[in-house]
Amino acid sequence: QRAQVPLPSPEASPKKSAAAPIPSMAAPTTPPAPTANPPEPPERRRRPSSSLEAAPSVDLLAWLRPTAGFQAAANAMAAAVREAAKAAFGAEAFVRPFGSFLQGAHVEGSDIDLCVDTPYGCARRFAGRGNSPTEAQVQALKTLRRHLPVEIDVKETRFGRHIRVPILVLAYVDDGDVRIEADVSIGCREEKTGVTKGFTDRLIRKVLRRVPRALPLVQIVKRWAKVNRLNNAFEGYLNSLGWTLLCLFFLQCRGEVNSEILHEDDCDDEDNFGEESLPEPLCPIVVKATANEGNHALLSEEDVAEFFEAVADFRSWLEREPPPEEDPQAAAGVLGPPGVSLLSGGRVRGPHGERAPFYIEDPGVMIAVQQCENVGRA
Repeated sequence: QRAQVPLPSPEASPKKSAAAPIPSMAAPTTPPAPTANPPEPPERRRRPSSSLEAAPSVDLLAWLRPTAGFQAAANAMAAAVREAAKAAFGAEAFVRPFGSFLQGAHVEGSDIDLCVDTPYGCARRFAGRGNSPTEAQVQALKTLRRHLPVEIDVKETRFGRHIRVPILVLAYVDDGDVRIEADVSIGCREEKTGVTKGFTDRLIRKVLRRVPRALPLVQIVKRWAKVNRLNNAFEGYLNSLGWTLLCLFFLQCRGEVNSEILHEDDCDDEDNFGEESLPEPLCPIVVKATANEGNHALLSEEDVAEFFEAVADFRSWLEREPPPEEDPQAAAGVLGPPGVSLLSGGRVRGPHGERAPFYIEDPGVMIAVQQCENVGRA
């Protein structure tokens, strides 16, 4: 509901420094003091005539953007993992980022997703001996852990048998008191699909660079999900990629995201990232609104509220299924869970036998290997 999804007021918060703690986007725990003129109820507020009046402030978007100190701490974490990987698996070992850092949509406080591998596969040395591929990855992560510097804390190990992708959760605090966490996995390819980790993230990065309102919407929604602890698939919620794809699908339903962008091969020098540093965060696209464009040019607070309303009401808009002749699964009498697809630009059905009640198609996996992969599966 709109009244339940408040955006923070940067003017009411102290200016953020590189080492300052991140202020919460959640509602305050104590109610504000009553005023003589209380604000008008949300349902009675009129949409401002100018998109500049309705847009989240530039201060808010700047506050979401990672500081130079946070980016430096993230690079220090990646460098420490890289050195540990070389010590554990040899000089040819490498570390690659994926997830929100590769998308360019990370915000202050985002975790880094890192994968460690070698040209021959650093988990292969632990294969055999009765070890499954997952157990071999666990052994590789344990080897990596023994070579981490003392400055890096192991916050958590996700090595359980029910874990599909074993992960080391690391934490690092630099001299400026900036904290960064990293989720480290083994292998640069997904074990299930064979697709290179980060392929979907590069597709998303292309969309974020082309669609002006996509980046601020993704950053605001991801920050909200993190503050409310609704972004951890390990705990049964949508992961960060799931929230991002829902944001892009929401804009696609409004005609702002064209699925053809995902198929374009337009990589330029900005997308050629080096091995020694993490990608820089994308900057919001500044678009000057015109009288004809109105609120379409800039993201408004009502746009954010309407996104949450669409997500909260997902059952009703998923019930409107395509006709059987347009749905091969329906024509065959085999139906998977309802869901959404950026590639088709509409509602689709997930694969038959999918246990999750909702399907969010991974566009990278579908493009690379024509295989259904549900990002919405916890």
